[in-house]
Amino acid sequence: MIELRLSSVQASECDAMGHFNVRFYVARAVEGLASLRLALGLDLESGAGNGIDLVVREHHLRFIREMRAGTPFGVRGGIVGIDGEVLKIYQEFHAVAADGATYVAAAFLADLRAVDRESRAPARLPPALRDKVAGLAVEVPVAHAPRGLHRYPPRPTPTVAEAEALGLVHCLTTPIAVEDCDARGFMRTDAYIARVWEGTPNLMAKLDGGRRASDPRIGGAALEYRLAYRKRPRHGDLIGMWSGLKNLGGKTTVWGHWVFDLASGEAVATAETVAIRFDLETRKAVGLTEADQAALARHVVPGLSI
Repeated sequence: MIELRLSSVQASECDAMGHFNVRFYVARAVEGLASLRLALGLDLESGAGNGIDLVVREHHLRFIREMRAGTPFGVRGGIVGIDGEVLKIYQEFHAVAADGATYVAAAFLADLRAVDRESRAPARLPPALRDKVAGLAVEVPVAHAPRGLHRYPPRPTPTVAEAEALGLVHCLTTPIAVEDCDARGFMRTDAYIARVWEGTPNLMAKLDGGRRASDPRIGGAALEYRLAYRKRPRHGDLIGMWSGLKNLGGKTTVWGHWVFDLASGEAVATAETVAIRFDLETRKAVGLTEADQAALARHVVPGLSI
């Protein structure tokens, strides 16, 4: 694997759980693509690559161990392979603990598609890029492969009417802010997961069994995410999210999220999350009580998928 990004966790990038927020994991991973583009001969600043850029069309994110404020880390990665016009990559977050030991904090899989740099219209992978892939080849470590979410093909594009018919909860309405967009006004990849994270407390508040535990020491954390990016909204577009419970386990819950452009009705993204309750003192997962499981069980939506 090659080094793609070196950074450290800033206090402003930590959430209410006290650790690096999922948005910033995605942001640093996407920033690391600049190093990968350069290695593939697609340096945008020099004009190499004939105006072609690489954008993420699908993500699988696995969070293995938390990173807290001040933690130094690096993002490393390489190419798993090419499937047609899709470039499949693997990235790892290597963090440095207080005692100097390193550990893998997160592992990401991404499907990248070539697009025109200006219009974001689909393009072909350049032949020169294909010639460089072998030198960047990596295998996904078994220990860091997807665990709770399978990488089955995303479902057909859903509609708002379908979300409402399934009884999904409308838990987010927001315009796309300028700070969520790239220099050309398209919604950045990290902004999608930020909006999912933003809407989730409303989802929990509307589900009887999903109320936050009365114990202030108990929070929540995500173990895995899958996201399929279906449309790139632009600054000012109004989006909304409908979410529901997909599966229920002893410690984990799996949630589905459908995000729509409210003007056109088109799906912007679909996602799913494996979540746990999290003890903020011991920094460990805690199980759901029998009462919690019984209350949540009636909210499971059969057939909900990404």
